[in-house]
Amino acid sequence: MFSLEELEKVQLIICCILAIFAEILYIMTCSSIHSKISILDSKSHLKFTEFKHKVPSYNYTNAWYKNQYSNYFTYRDYSKCPSCNYPNRTTSPIKSTPSDVILVYAIKGVKNLILFIRTLRHTGSQASVFLFVDTEAYNTINAETKEVLDKCGMNIIDMGKFPEFDIFSAFSMGFVAMHNFLLSNQKYIRNVLIVDLYDIIFQSDPFTHSGHMEKLEFVSQMNFYNSSDTDREWISFYRDFDPKWNDSLIINSGQLIGSCYNVLQFLDLYLEFFDPSDYYSVRTTDQAFFNLLFLTKKIDERKIPYIIYKYDAYSRIIVTLGLEPRERKLGYVRKYKMKEYVPIIHQYYKVPDLIYSILDSCKRETNRWINYTSGFTDEDIETYEKGIRLYI
Repeated sequence: MFSLEELEKVQLIICCILAIFAEILYIMTCSSIHSKISILDSKSHLKFTEFKHKVPSYNYTNAWYKNQYSNYFTYRDYSKCPSCNYPNRTTSPIKSTPSDVILVYAIKGVKNLILFIRTLRHTGSQASVFLFVDTEAYNTINAETKEVLDKCGMNIIDMGKFPEFDIFSAFSMGFVAMHNFLLSNQKYIRNVLIVDLYDIIFQSDPFTHSGHMEKLEFVSQMNFYNSSDTDREWISFYRDFDPKWNDSLIINSGQLIGSCYNVLQFLDLYLEFFDPSDYYSVRTTDQAFFNLLFLTKKIDERKIPYIIYKYDAYSRIIVTLGLEPRERKLGYVRKYKMKEYVPIIHQYYKVPDLIYSILDSCKRETNRWINYTSGFTDEDIETYEKGIRLYI
């Protein structure tokens, strides 16, 4: 039998051992979450629901989709990414992680690559970024640009050579590639942002949330079909336009954001309209397909959760039409009639004042950074760098 004093000593030793074990466990857990070199473990960090579907039939000339991309979803040090000089409007304590993914696409040529990734990293975002290009577009990216993209963490996927097809089909081929990519890598991915590449810049981290996003987020173009001959025509290229759609809001296809599972659901539905094995049969734009999913109620029938924002206080994105003079400056673009600064600026090329502000805030370090902006040519930029302002 142990004496009371001996039992107290044994109890004290056990408590010390448990305290040490708890401290070791805490350190190990923090290290696994915050290490800049550790690969995200989907089983321990992500609430993973597998989306099961056969990969769409399309024969790429480059078997990129068979590659393993698991080591791409890691924390990285972006301190060598060329910095910009404008107010970072990220205010939320919740930040993006490498399991939040941004997908962009270009074919035949590229613009705005460096500005896109520089402004994103300026916000402190740790989101993983993947650029899908055909070989022709890849060959237009020079060594100096690739060096910046590497420092800033934009991963380039060369999809190989594409056959000749009309421009309408080109819009949708990117969604085929993104669908393939997400299917193969979904266990590493929490949320997905798909945006236009050539006319997007960032004022704050686009992922400020915790966990999976419950609904897909879309934004309207702030107008209806009864006021857009072009959008009605795009629909009519695919099928007869139903007059009852005239009072429907037009959805902008330049942004789609949501959980990986819901984005896959949406792209899977999209591919029921666009057949990648018969791209010559497609005679309309991605925006027409986007809107047909809503106009025909297909997205509701599939029970995909979504919300459509009208560029209000909750929207992550804004187009530049209608900006007040004081807002035509990078870091100062607000949501319509709101105090909040918008995370994503879309179609910045429509406002020359804003482009000049971008060039001042994110200066080129060399004229080898080509195809630097949308809206201005590289020659326009060189003229401005000499102190001559061409546009008002």
